[in-house]
Amino acid sequence: MLDKIRELVLRRNKDAFYNPNQYDLDNEFEKYRDIVEEQGKLDTNAIFRLGRLYQEQDNIQLAFENYEKALDIDPTKSEIHYNLGNLYFREGQFNEAEKSFEKAVELNKKDVYAMNALGNTYCKLGKYEQSIELHERALKHRPNDAYALKGLGTVYLNQQNYIKALEQFKKALEAKPDFGIVYHMMGRAYHAQSKIENAIEAYRKSLSLDSNLVASHESLGEIFKIQKNYEEAIKEYKEAISKEPLQSSTSHRALGEIYYIQKRMNEAIEEFKLAIEIDIKYSWAYWNLGLVYRDQGELEKASIAYQKAVSIDPSSALYHRCLGEIYQTQGKLKEAILEFHKSIELEPLYSSAYLNLGDTYRLAGKVDQAILEYQEAIKIKPDFALAHNNLGSCLYDKGQLEHAVKEFNLAIQLDPNMAQAYSNLALAYYSQGELDKAAEKYIKALQIEPDLDLAHCSLASVYQAQNKISEAIEEYEKAIELEPDLVLAHRGLASAYYTKGDLENAISSYKKAIEIEEDNAITHYNMGLVYYDMKDLQKARSQYEHAIELDPTLAVAYFALGTINFELKDYDKAFENYKKSVELEPDKAINQYHLALACEKKTDIKSAIHGYIKAISIDPENTYAIRNMIKGYLKLGKLNDLIDKFHKKSDTEPDDKMIYFCLGIAYYYSGNMEKAREYLEKMEEENAKLSLLREYIADTYYKTGDSEKAVKIIRNLLAEEPYNAELYYKLGYYLRNIKEPWQVRESLMKVGLIKANSAIAYTAQSIVNLDSKNNKEAEKLAKLAIAQDEDFSDAYYILGQIFQANGKNKLAMKYYQKALTIDPSNLDAQKAIDGLK
Repeated sequence: MLDKIRELVLRRNKDAFYNPNQYDLDNEFEKYRDIVEEQGKLDTNAIFRLGRLYQEQDNIQLAFENYEKALDIDPTKSEIHYNLGNLYFREGQFNEAEKSFEKAVELNKKDVYAMNALGNTYCKLGKYEQSIELHERALKHRPNDAYALKGLGTVYLNQQNYIKALEQFKKALEAKPDFGIVYHMMGRAYHAQSKIENAIEAYRKSLSLDSNLVASHESLGEIFKIQKNYEEAIKEYKEAISKEPLQSSTSHRALGEIYYIQKRMNEAIEEFKLAIEIDIKYSWAYWNLGLVYRDQGELEKASIAYQKAVSIDPSSALYHRCLGEIYQTQGKLKEAILEFHKSIELEPLYSSAYLNLGDTYRLAGKVDQAILEYQEAIKIKPDFALAHNNLGSCLYDKGQLEHAVKEFNLAIQLDPNMAQAYSNLALAYYSQGELDKAAEKYIKALQIEPDLDLAHCSLASVYQAQNKISEAIEEYEKAIELEPDLVLAHRGLASAYYTKGDLENAISSYKKAIEIEEDNAITHYNMGLVYYDMKDLQKARSQYEHAIELDPTLAVAYFALGTINFELKDYDKAFENYKKSVELEPDKAINQYHLALACEKKTDIKSAIHGYIKAISIDPENTYAIRNMIKGYLKLGKLNDLIDKFHKKSDTEPDDKMIYFCLGIAYYYSGNMEKAREYLEKMEEENAKLSLLREYIADTYYKTGDSEKAVKIIRNLLAEEPYNAELYYKLGYYLRNIKEPWQVRESLMKVGLIKANSAIAYTAQSIVNLDSKNNKEAEKLAKLAIAQDEDFSDAYYILGQIFQANGKNKLAMKYYQKALTIDPSNLDAQKAIDGLK
């Protein structure tokens, strides 16, 4: 009766229903081997059944060999083609499976099993219309066939026609209520529609019917993983692995992904490696492994993993892009660019690859090319916030700050939680001098990501620029707390302490920075500056020299060494130091100016003048260089020739208003105070803020007898520059003429507080002592001033006054004449000489 039904439904012979599991496998092997050996391997049925036995033992190669041998003997056996097709299908060789099932259907046009199998294969190959046709043919032969209905549902599921899919699955379950895999397929349909509770219920039902249904465990694991219910997800994946340990590569990879999310990196690596052991061509697992190694900073291992993924699946744009990112991080920019281009070739609209390409070109210094790549990324994906942010950074690099600000704001508009965009916007505002806006944006960035150590550091820099030193110190300390080895923060903290005047803590912070990064020349240079302010010139010199050893091109270190040697009156060494700074940075006016100062101290006046002229050519408003150049011509006895040159230039270049200052200073040193004031006041009309200008105007008033006018100008200047020692000196000096001793003393004593141990401070203190009749102390201080600066005319004049007060008129005359030789405009010295005569 059973055979009758089978014949009616499937039209197969008895051999097609051979099920090895119904027998003792060892006895079956022995039985069919004997038949094959006795009959010289010509018994098709025996060879076919041996193949089935091998297939049952997962000995795939021998199963294939026996099926093919059986078909060589009798190619008309549809059931052998059917079983061979099943074997190909199981191994994922769907094209070969298609051929075998088509042959089986051709040989037995009423074989419902073969029809459904062929329909399933067509579905795998994406031939959905042909698949539907086969399953419907099967249903004509066997209405309500659960397998045909399942097959139809699967096709509709793949076509994303979920309503039709569910309709067919429900019909399949009406025909076969215990059909566990159909509940699984229903779960997939619900899942795809985001009907998660229905999906979970369906998967659970499938497992209640078939506890070995691995796919349902994996699907449940996927749902729980998305829900961040990692405990349940892990449980499901482990169940899947326990059911099919040799077919569980997907579950191992999924477990690894969860461990990766949970930062359990070693466990993640172990799971990805297990997935690869099961399936050595599992490119996705290699990609996952690369991610973990990348995050652990093991770039070489990450590179190897990504390379393996690419070799398995060279058509993956993602794999090429990730490999490019590793190359970029390793500094292999050419290789990175090549990988990103491959990624774009495979996926021309891959906006992230264009972004990576832009990042790499920017690292290579090709900012214009980077801009083009970012623009292409934005063209593909206009709402790509990171591309707008990075484009903004390139525009910032090119100095296009307004355009950069626009891009950063766009990035923030598209992604309000992008802390980096706020940080970059803050930097742009900082560069525009908008410190309040910069601080506001850094604070916003830190509200989003409080652990951004560099943002704390940058905010500290803004506070420092705002002279909010306590706040700056607090932010630097936060940055260090987050990243104890952040050299930038230790250097910034040292700078803040330095600004605060806390030199000991500044040194301590610089030392910490050097412990972390010993070979940073800038840190040694900065520490030298602190030692210099502490008057420890030897330690300062040592730091500057160490900085130069580390970076022989560090011009500022040579300049700083020159300053020390200049102060120590070693003008030859100072000259060599300044000369080196000029060689390295010839376009810096300050370098040319100080080299000229050293030449002047070496009494090489012509070279000094040449140096001052170079400084002026770089910075036409360098009033100190102009003044010293004029004084150089004075020393050479060529001041009148210079005045004539200035007048000619005024005639030929009437738009150059700085000529007024030049003429004013030249006439000042020629002793013509009226002419000097005339030109200096013309200059004041053009640029009242020009340094030294109003000081010299004040001096012309003083030297023409209007001390009150001179005092008024100086007091106005002090309102703008309350810590200018030279201005306090002039105020005190002028007030002596108005006879206000207490104001004289107050002003002159401030000089020493602001600029201690300088020639001007010693002279100020000498005047205070002279006016207090403490001539001995006054003489000592005046001589200290001359020892500090042998060209300071006022010190010689005051020393002359002291000797005159002591009745030593010859010595007084000597010092008055010296003062006048240094500065012919020193009318007080001239009056004193005239008085003695």
